[in-house]
Amino acid sequence: MSICMQYKKFILFAVIFFPLILNAQECRITLTGIVLDGSDGNPLEFTVVKEKNNLFKTTTDKEGKFSILGICAGTYILHFEHLVCEHLDIELRITQDTFVTVTLPHSQHNLSTVFISGNRNLQLSPVSKLSPAQLQTQQGNSIGDIMGGLSGVNILNTGGTISKPMINGMYGYRILIINNGIRQEGQNWGQEHAPEIDPFLTKDIELIRGASTLQYGHDAIGGVITVNPSSIFNYRQNIISGSVNTGLETNGRGGYLSTNVGGRFFSKVPLYWRLQGSLKNQGNLQTPKYFIDNTGYSEQNMSASIGTHIGRLTTDLFYSRFNNNFGVYSGAEMEDSASYQDVINGRVQPIDNGFTYKITQPRQESIHDMLKARIFFKIREHEYLKFIWAAQYNQRKEFDEHSLNPNEPETEYQILTHSGDLLWEKENKRNINHRLGLNVIYQQNHYGGEYFIPDYLNQGVGAFYCIEKEWNNLSLSGSARFDYKDLAAQYMIADDSFTSVQRNFFHSAFALSSIYQPIKNLNISLNLLQNWRPPAPNELYSKGMHHGLASYEEGNPNLNSEISHKAECEITWVVSNKWQAVTNFFVQDISGYITLIPDHEPKITPHGNLLSFHYEQTRAVFKGLNLQFYWKPTPFFSIEQKSSMLWATDITQHTFLPLIPPFQFTIEPEYTYKKLKFKLNGKYVAHQFRFDPASDIMPAPDAYFLLGAEITGKYKFEKQELSYFVRGSNLTNRSYRDYLDRFRYFIDKPGWSLGIGLGYLF
Repeated sequence: MSICMQYKKFILFAVIFFPLILNAQECRITLTGIVLDGSDGNPLEFTVVKEKNNLFKTTTDKEGKFSILGICAGTYILHFEHLVCEHLDIELRITQDTFVTVTLPHSQHNLSTVFISGNRNLQLSPVSKLSPAQLQTQQGNSIGDIMGGLSGVNILNTGGTISKPMINGMYGYRILIINNGIRQEGQNWGQEHAPEIDPFLTKDIELIRGASTLQYGHDAIGGVITVNPSSIFNYRQNIISGSVNTGLETNGRGGYLSTNVGGRFFSKVPLYWRLQGSLKNQGNLQTPKYFIDNTGYSEQNMSASIGTHIGRLTTDLFYSRFNNNFGVYSGAEMEDSASYQDVINGRVQPIDNGFTYKITQPRQESIHDMLKARIFFKIREHEYLKFIWAAQYNQRKEFDEHSLNPNEPETEYQILTHSGDLLWEKENKRNINHRLGLNVIYQQNHYGGEYFIPDYLNQGVGAFYCIEKEWNNLSLSGSARFDYKDLAAQYMIADDSFTSVQRNFFHSAFALSSIYQPIKNLNISLNLLQNWRPPAPNELYSKGMHHGLASYEEGNPNLNSEISHKAECEITWVVSNKWQAVTNFFVQDISGYITLIPDHEPKITPHGNLLSFHYEQTRAVFKGLNLQFYWKPTPFFSIEQKSSMLWATDITQHTFLPLIPPFQFTIEPEYTYKKLKFKLNGKYVAHQFRFDPASDIMPAPDAYFLLGAEITGKYKFEKQELSYFVRGSNLTNRSYRDYLDRFRYFIDKPGWSLGIGLGYLF
């Protein structure tokens, strides 16, 4: 059956079938209100007011007023968005005609206020978003670890220091990370190549699903994660404000310091600015039994922003630098075949040289620079035009333990990426929203030293169109996209023998989404997607030692594009202001799925005997179920529970796929006393029995349970705020190994740790 026919059947199902089986209701309520500027109380024109599930949407007029007709009785999350103010979400239960007055904060320390005439009730936060309050207690962690707090997102670890997100069993090139509105580009080919993003610059993190994902790219087979900083258009004139955050961690004896400061000059032509920087350092991590050798880590980051808002025009300029240096566990390189057999039979003794902050070979250094310019223009009422140009420079140096010169990298990569994004958006009087966009990319990679990834030139252009239509209790959206990619490379076919190759990839992508609210407090969303991903340069042309993983990898130049078809359903049921349940399940079929397969014989190299891997292509089917429950029996106590199950099958070989997360279950009871919050965290990870023993050199590790806890609080005085937290992880000091960690063959995961943090907002 064609995709077109499937989509037609889905539309008939969503529009006709659901209303017939569920109780009808009259939707005659009117919601009106006014939006004011928090700095001076003036009305805010052009403020976007929309329901979080896109059930309705409008924009305020010159007097800051808005009106929405034909709303059903129920509980809604309303999102208020303005160019020069912080965005705001409020939770509102509507049972009759209601008027609201909303004040948007215009500085980081202003409190937003909402006055409501009507009925109000609390609803839970969106499950696919991490709020600033949730990020506060994650300070000091890497951006990859923080993303693990999103429902449906797992963490792919390498050793004890590097982590990157995994969505529904997929990572790397199958996941798009949108950093400050820009597609994050770098060396995405390795497990240890974590996103080069400073978490201290982050205001919120969100997992994007549905038809809107095609706006960001065609290759988001796993999903899209957006990392958003706070807006610079939130400072009051002639007032400088900012924050300072610092903290310590016992395991690794690490610490961090971050600060940002910003303000606004002039009134007629306001100039907004912000400066930000952060430092982080840690030494060797410790398991319950030993120190993990050479797991030190250091990081130095900075960013600067400047912008102005004049009438219909908003422009800003952003620059950031991410710079880190981290060690790679040296015991992963084996000297001979006997050492390799010891790994297979679990007889490897970890290297323990005690604690030190010194980072020695093997190690990696990484620098990521980003320069972004944005122009936002309001053409007329409900019609906008946005242009973004960005340049990213990513340099990575990999130092090997056996190098004759410790100051010279064994391999060095330099990736320069230029990208341009043009977006036109218009909403008409019939609640139909149109988005039309164009994306272009020009990317060059150069390597120096030992060959692993070739020099290549990657160019591409893509165009997309998205349409959204809203009714009282139903929202439909559809997207279409077409992309063309050109990849030219000079790759090694044998020792010191190179050949030139150029390959073209082009394909279309489609998506259809529906959100339906059949009865009060029940939302049903359905997504159908077809997208694709061309093979990456490392999957095609790698040949040599992957230093970050201390392994040998070889690409396959005959690989073709992956084609994915996915169906996803999510049901959100708010039983009352005390109960919420969210169920998300999906099925995904990927033809031409590219996977990394381990060889059963080590590769003999000048660096020693290395674990060896090669790329193959197959047909894969993924099936997943994510559950989330929230219970708040009293105003002071709540319990949140999350669980995820994933099945991934190699249809061609009739076996399981490797590196798929096992069943996971977390539970978090929380108690609030005045301005203090006490939270426990229990995480159970099952033994992964759904894997092919022939595709791995060792059995999957045993199941484990981790216990954590945290205490958070805030103290406000005048316009300042002091926040603090104490958190503990692996409090039982459990020895364990994680199936998703390539270094599980050699070492345990870190043991217990205690962290403290302070934040000062001024």
